Amino acid sequence: MKKITKKIITKLSKIDIDYKKERILKDIVFNEKNVKYIDTFILVKDHNVKVRLFIPKIVNQTIIYFHGGGFVTGNISNYSKTCYDLATNTNSLVISVEYRLAPEFPFPNGLIDCYNVTKYLYSKDSFIDNDIIIMGDSAGANIASVVSIIASEKKEFKIEKQILLYPITYHIHDENSIFESVKQNGNDYILTNKRINDYLDLYVLDKKDLTSKYISPLNADNLYNQPDTLIITANLDPLRDEGEAYGNKLLKFNNKVKMYRIDNIHGFFTIPINKKEINKCYNYINNFLGDDVVENKMV
Repeated sequence: MKKITKKIITKLSKIDIDYKKERILKDIVFNEKNVKYIDTFILVKDHNVKVRLFIPKIVNQTIIYFHGGGFVTGNISNYSKTCYDLATNTNSLVISVEYRLAPEFPFPNGLIDCYNVTKYLYSKDSFIDNDIIIMGDSAGANIASVVSIIASEKKEFKIEKQILLYPITYHIHDENSIFESVKQNGNDYILTNKRINDYLDLYVLDKKDLTSKYISPLNADNLYNQPDTLIITANLDPLRDEGEAYGNKLLKFNNKVKMYRIDNIHGFFTIPINKKEINKCYNYINNFLGDDVVENKMV
């Protein structure tokens, strides 16, 4: 990373944000020539969950996408460009899920939305007739991993593949952390330890739940029969080590995992200026989508 870029990022990291008041809700305008999008709703139990479908000219598989934002910010509108690019670059029908957010809807509301939407899309009543992959970034990657855990436990449907971009998988992000990346990268690279803890404070009302595998999947005692997994982490991310630790734990339970580390900050996949790193990600993602057998190793 260039010195001037690092200097700017460090300054931005010092800005304090009240996540109860500030939400990023701007819609992203994008070119619709190659991909059309449709907004619709999926009824899950007592309410409708909005989803946005990104439909490219060629569809090889379906990706259910859970956006990031610390369980508190983000929505399908400001992830439209990311999902549009994902559909274009992978020839996938991308279904972006507008799950409920904290603090108005704390854990487990958003998780329940994502599980129930996924369950419906896997059902015989769904409009999907090809392979389904679940994917998320940051908090959305946490949700994807937990949806996979619940699906394995309930056995209501089987997820074959999941893609986790810089996932949060553990609950401690301060000087007591067991991970070096929390100590090395927790102050200067936009996503700081303070911001992670602010998010978790809003998402988890009962702090006893923080150690639950449904919030901290790294705490799961049983990770057998998880989907083939692609994990992509960022070198300058406080969440780097816990994401890779989750991949290594999946390996211990005989799951198939590929892991890659990108030399950038948390959230780089959604930042347009990171073209080189984003292109690397798409190479990894497309190779993973095309793999019949996934190697068990860290790359």
